[in-house]
Amino acid sequence: MFSLPRSRQLILSALAVVFVVICVQLAAAQVDDIGDGETDPVKLFERGQNAHARNDLVAALALYEAALKLRPEFPEAEFQRGVALAALDRKADAEKAFTRAIELRKDWVLPYGALGNLLTHQSRDKEAEPFLRRALQRGAQRFEGLTPRECNVAALVARGCTDRDIARVLGIGFGTVRTHINRAMEKRSCANRAELAALVGSERLNS
Repeated sequence: MFSLPRSRQLILSALAVVFVVICVQLAAAQVDDIGDGETDPVKLFERGQNAHARNDLVAALALYEAALKLRPEFPEAEFQRGVALAALDRKADAEKAFTRAIELRKDWVLPYGALGNLLTHQSRDKEAEPFLRRALQRGAQRFEGLTPRECNVAALVARGCTDRDIARVLGIGFGTVRTHINRAMEKRSCANRAELAALVGSERLNS
């Protein structure tokens, strides 16, 4: 029976975990409070993401770098900077950005998976493997046993959202939110909402 090489299997598994976390972040981002003005690093970061979504990579990169000048220890901006650099085929700079994001936030899944993927595309499989494994381990620990929707709901609970907030953000009913929370607590053996929030952890931007 045909089977993928071990490094390729790791990539596919790690990317699946990263995809779930990205979906969680996109849903959660809708409830963040963003400051105003060119001197606000979070506002610059948001503008960078908007440019990135339009595939204006040069503009996005400039905005991420402007945000980092104002707040050097900004892992989300560093990570997105790495994504833009990789898309611009500046692999060495992208590797440095992902490595820096890991240094700034060692418990975050995304830069591990991105760095592992970047190294694999350069045929550096042995270097990539530990990063892909860490991405799998860290992603699985936070959301083990939960469905994608339960992951979304649990992440928003960890951010302090009310059930009505979660229903609005995800476009689902209030009762459905309660069902997902109860199932997530049961699966992760959490006695209450606070325990679930502590277990999953927040992906909030550090403001």
